[in-house]
Amino acid sequence: MVQCVSINVNGLLDVAKFTKLCAICSENRYDIVALQETFWNPDFIVENKKHWNGEIFFSCSDTNRQGVAFLVSPKYKNYVTEIKGFNGRFIYIQLEVDNKIIDIVNVYCPNVVNEKDRFLKKVNDNIPKSDDLILLGDFNQSLSPLDRVGKHFEDKAFKSLNNLLDSFNIYDVWRARFPTSRVFSWRRVIENKLVQSRIDYIFISKMFTSFVKNVYYKHTAFTDHSFVVLNIDFP
Repeated sequence: MVQCVSINVNGLLDVAKFTKLCAICSENRYDIVALQETFWNPDFIVENKKHWNGEIFFSCSDTNRQGVAFLVSPKYKNYVTEIKGFNGRFIYIQLEVDNKIIDIVNVYCPNVVNEKDRFLKKVNDNIPKSDDLILLGDFNQSLSPLDRVGKHFEDKAFKSLNNLLDSFNIYDVWRARFPTSRVFSWRRVIENKLVQSRIDYIFISKMFTSFVKNVYYKHTAFTDHSFVVLNIDFP
């Protein structure tokens, strides 16, 4: 069993916040933890890697904004290889489980429609045509009216994301299991009004369907995003 997790941490340059996250991940025995919006720079990792017992892979931006990373548990740290990362918005690793290679890609999409559309097309060009693919992260995009309080937009970024899913034969495993449910992975009070949407996802290859034990969203006071947790027993 491998526990894959994705969470937007809303900045992780505070050492106390980072150590708290490491403790949460260790206590829950998360194996592959995808982080978005870390704001990290390489110096921070050099100074604070000691707080995590496993391996850390990361991609930073030139401005020290954005930032994506993987925390890999001690159990799997010797079985993960980093393939590529860029712009603090994309990082791709491979996990070896029982002589099987799993491609895992973590993304943090821009907010602006045109930028998001271009970024998703770039993602399309940088991930493998694999039957063993997990794509996860903060996509800043709802996929249906159920995923948002307020208006759901089916703009060109929405279409690019759906084209990406179709092209790689991957799907929203949580929505497939809960077709009429409403869960929001991001929440914030704006002008005394609670705004909510589901924009954090774990997409998996359809080949993995029967091996998924469970998938769920877990709210935490740690950030205004929820943990997305996937428990999967790879074939």
